[in-house]
Amino acid sequence: MDEDDGDKTTHEPLTVHMGDLRPTRCARCGVDGQLLAATIYGLAGSGSRVIGGMAICQGCGWSPYTAMTLP
Repeated sequence: MDEDDGDKTTHEPLTVHMGDLRPTRCARCGVDGQLLAATIYGLAGSGSRVIGGMAICQGCGWSPYTAMTLP
């Protein structure tokens, strides 16, 4: 007889995909279109989910993901 340990976790392969880069205004240097931002997705057989994001300014190198508050 099989015992059920109560763990219903399933695992499936995940592919990481970065969405299109969106140019926007940098909050640090104020230059419009210099901050490139993208959403990061996890794609699996059960569908896609947002798993993160990235952004970095081409002008000053600032990223909102490395700073907890605006400069």
